[in-house]
Amino acid sequence: MALPASLYRCPRQDLSAYRLTVSCPIQTSPPDSSTAPRTLYRTYTSPEFEKEKFYRKNSRIDSVADEPQVENPLYLNPLASPSVVHKKYTKGSDVAKVEEDLFKCFMAYPGLRGRKLAVLLEIASLFKPAGKMNEFLKLMLLRAPYAQLIKAYFAKTNEDFNAFAAEVIPQLMKSQQAMTLIHLCGLYTLSDLEGEKRETLFRQACFSSTLCKEVGRGFWMHGLGELNKIILGALERNEMWQNDKFLLCLDRNRAREMLQEQLKGISVEDQDHFLETMLMDHANNFLKFARGVLPLIFSMGVPDPLSALLKERRMHIMDFLKNHSSENSIDESRPYIGELVCNRILCPYILSLDYRPEVRCVMVSLTKFIQNCASGISFGEEKKDPIYEILNPLFDEFGPMYRNFIDAHSG
Repeated sequence: MALPASLYRCPRQDLSAYRLTVSCPIQTSPPDSSTAPRTLYRTYTSPEFEKEKFYRKNSRIDSVADEPQVENPLYLNPLASPSVVHKKYTKGSDVAKVEEDLFKCFMAYPGLRGRKLAVLLEIASLFKPAGKMNEFLKLMLLRAPYAQLIKAYFAKTNEDFNAFAAEVIPQLMKSQQAMTLIHLCGLYTLSDLEGEKRETLFRQACFSSTLCKEVGRGFWMHGLGELNKIILGALERNEMWQNDKFLLCLDRNRAREMLQEQLKGISVEDQDHFLETMLMDHANNFLKFARGVLPLIFSMGVPDPLSALLKERRMHIMDFLKNHSSENSIDESRPYIGELVCNRILCPYILSLDYRPEVRCVMVSLTKFIQNCASGISFGEEKKDPIYEILNPLFDEFGPMYRNFIDAHSG
């Protein structure tokens, strides 16, 4: 929903402060018995707001400013409280109008982030039972000044931002232009980079990675489906696959199940030796299959909107690295983009599909290599299943092709 033009009358960057007109019911003194109590309206400047943060039993001050008074002040007439808006909603008011009223109420706090968070939490307590809180957060998500506030809200409530993004991003992709979503991901990338350290950059889950994942997957959905068909087609044409569907399986537990009958009656040591021999044969078979399918993956194109998203994110990361004495920001920024493309979009999509067990074994091994290629870590460094170390020659063979693939779409 487009926000009313009145909310943009006076951009914040053009003002160093605000003065607010606050409606606060005040009884006349002494009361006049011949007339009903009147409501007076008093104008408080910022110093008075700092000194007089008070509440009344049946009323509420909705605006507190922490900036000094300036010429041509912006006057706002905020609503009484989120509960007033909630009453409108429960009485069946138009949802779009209620959302507009919520924003007017919320924007009555131009200066204090803590007060805004308190209002946001109150709105959440009122609207969560009706299932409308995500609608309000979705509107906030599109407004750049609220990036830190949304992050504070999810940190305070311990709600799952991944689930929120998975719900609202597909809705936004239907209603918003691609450049709006690209710019949104860029703003949150900048927000996540604030205060980060070079040594711990993006080591924890962050909001921008989640948004970029959901938006990027939406842009790439058709292409990912076509890529999956290409991989499955290459698998069906593989000669070893045609002879035995499990000749490419590197899953140790699955292999042990396959050999259960043959391993009966022999010692545990012989069982382990037999199993390792079979897995090495399977790994060599998979090596040949991967050499045929990886060029198809690393030569595929991506949609222009996804490329624009990756370029903007990489630009911000490179600027961050340059400011932290990075000697080669291009090479050092590549793993962060590869992590997004491969580990958050491409591989999760491939593994999310429904396969037969023998096909899933191959897809798991293929995505493991792609993920390690994106992180720049060869097999064996993480001390996991040693059978995958047989695939390490692929890093030398396809490393340049992978780097060209990432740079072509984000450089």
